[in-house]
Amino acid sequence: VIKFEKVFAGKYTVQILTTTGTPVMQQIVEVNAKTQATQLNLGKQVTPGMYLIKVLSAKSEAVYTDRIVVQ
Repeated sequence: VIKFEKVFAGKYTVQILTTTGTPVMQQIVEVNAKTQATQLNLGKQVTPGMYLIKVLSAKSEAVYTDRIVVQ
């Protein structure tokens, strides 16, 4: 689950990348409110391990980047 807080409504792209920057998953999320929680569908391509998560605005600007652990 990813939680959007204090963001503008619109489409955002959520990317999951390996720690070397290789994309393994991408999902478009439509945000309609200032605070919204969205379930990410990681599928089988995202195996347990350390990843980077990047959220891009509709203009492809990075608005959030962090490390995550998938269990």
